[in-house]
Amino acid sequence: MIAMTAMAIKVATITIMMMMMITINIKFTTNVSLDEGTFAFMHWMNSEDKKSLTSQNPIVLVKFVNDKHTILYDTDLQSEIYIEIDNGVPYCKHCKADDCSHVGFAICVEQFYGHRRGSGTEETVEDIIFDN
Repeated sequence: MIAMTAMAIKVATITIMMMMMITINIKFTTNVSLDEGTFAFMHWMNSEDKKSLTSQNPIVLVKFVNDKHTILYDTDLQSEIYIEIDNGVPYCKHCKADDCSHVGFAICVEQFYGHRRGSGTEETVEDIIFDN
């Protein structure tokens, strides 16, 4: 009986530790993948309310200047994210990276909206939505 109780405690402890590791891994891997940004862009494009700053949209486009910068809102971080585009290379000022989900989202914005609009004019979500 004591051996079974000790074994049950070990199994429970290992299970809890694994769950904690998964939770920590999810927390630290948020915004680390260009693919996550692509998925967030597709989700945002299909959302009914593209200006919603709720978790319904993981990332929301705030402002966009083709070939210069993109300003996003990350609903998980609850803050605006500035993506600078220098010589065609996007860089996330928040993550200090060129391969996070914010950059992935910004690349999609550039590809989808940028080349049809010319460069240098700042546009808001309303400008982009009502023009399409």
